[in-house]
Amino acid sequence: MGEMAAKLRDYCVVTSDNPRTENPEDIIREIVRYIDRQWALLRDEVLRLFAPSVRRQLCEVAVAYARFFAANPHYGSVLAAAGESAAIKEDVERLICAYCDSFSAPEWERERYLFELRALIYGTTAMLSSGELPNDAPTYDRLRAAIEARF
Repeated sequence: MGEMAAKLRDYCVVTSDNPRTENPEDIIREIVRYIDRQWALLRDEVLRLFAPSVRRQLCEVAVAYARFFAANPHYGSVLAAAGESAAIKEDVERLICAYCDSFSAPEWERERYLFELRALIYGTTAMLSSGELPNDAPTYDRLRAAIEARF
C-alpha cells in the first residue's frame, strides 16, 4: 500500500476512514516503513560512496535528504500525517555525532550543529516545495557549499 501511495500520487492523505478489516495504525505504519526503506537504500549508497570521510558523508547525506523530499513531496506529507520521520532524523543525528566525535566537540556544540544542519536541509526543502528555489543542480550545489562552509 505504501508503494502504491508513493508511486501513484503527488500527495497522499493517510486517514482511518473506512479501513475495512485492517487496523488504521497498521496501514499508516506500513506506508511509513516503505518510505523509510526507500530512504535507507539511498542513504546506504551515499554513505558507501563517500566513506571513510564523515564530513563528506554528512554533507552528501544532507543533500540527498533534500533531493529525496524534493523529488518525492508526497513522502513528507505522509510522514507528517503519521507523525514520523524517525529514520531520516536519526541518520542526520548519527552523522552529526560522528562528525563531532572526530574533534571531541562538547554537547552544546553538537546540538548547535544539529540545529544548523536541520535548518539548512528543511529550509531548502521548504523553499523547493514553495517554488522559491528551482529544483536543479545549482540549488543543490549551493546547499552543499553552505554545509561545507559550516562543517
